[in-house]
Amino acid sequence: MFDWTQLLESLYRCGRYSEVVELYRKYVLRVRDISGLSLSLPDALIMVLSLLREGYQNAAKELADFIVNYNISDINPYEKRLVAIGVQSVLRNILEAIDSSHDVPLSSIDPFA
Repeated sequence: MFDWTQLLESLYRCGRYSEVVELYRKYVLRVRDISGLSLSLPDALIMVLSLLREGYQNAAKELADFIVNYNISDINPYEKRLVAIGVQSVLRNILEAIDSSHDVPLSSIDPFA
């Protein structure tokens, strides 16, 4: 199984957002069910943030909406469910910022900044 987390985190830490976006386009957009990709919710958060940093607001909003509406009740162990709750919370803040009429700096809503 491919380790998305290590790759995405490394690219994001290095500011290589366009490469994260390219992975999103090449792999995530081309499958019907992203659960088969073994992406974690934090991986999806990194993709949303990278999409925003590269100016793809609509794609970021679409992915964020999907994750926020994802049913996490079956995620176990509870530690992973707590992570999912945190990711959904961060993404709700990002969606509010996207939908607001104010120009919110990404650094103020990016938990990794």
